[in-house]
Amino acid sequence: MRYSLLLVLAACPCIAWACSPGSRLAFSCDLDNAKRVEICQKPDSLTYAYGKPGQKPEMTFEVTNKQAFDVISSGSGGGSDYLVLPNGKTMYVLSTDVVYERTYGNGDKTKHEEHKSLSAWVNRKAVASHQCTKVTNGKFSKNIPSHLIGTDPRDDLITSP
Repeated sequence: MRYSLLLVLAACPCIAWACSPGSRLAFSCDLDNAKRVEICQKPDSLTYAYGKPGQKPEMTFEVTNKQAFDVISSGSGGGSDYLVLPNGKTMYVLSTDVVYERTYGNGDKTKHEEHKSLSAWVNRKAVASHQCTKVTNGKFSKNIPSHLIGTDPRDDLITSP
């Protein structure tokens, strides 16, 4: 019986695969490269984990809340929210891009699209990018309130080359 329970727990995608005791799952998504990214939160830090679900993560690192930062940009047609986790010279960026389309006049039409992705940046250049295909706990801006993490003084961090 005990062995069966362990198999069920290991196979369940609803359980955080990389969160340690004392932390909670703040964000998780399966990526278009058949890997997963998870962000686990403790009171004073965030842990990033990346790898194939069901296997030991290929990469994990921890940053303090003040090392991580949130960048928000908005416009009339939508906006973006970026959670940036630095690790050495690389910045791992989780992004949520929201697009709104509204039609007024004969009838109201509203379209809301939300796209989440993970990208890696070295020296302000994107070196990898993957779209989320399945999101669990996808509201990192809600789950990791910005007052708990730092702010970045470099306003040109996430720009195309």
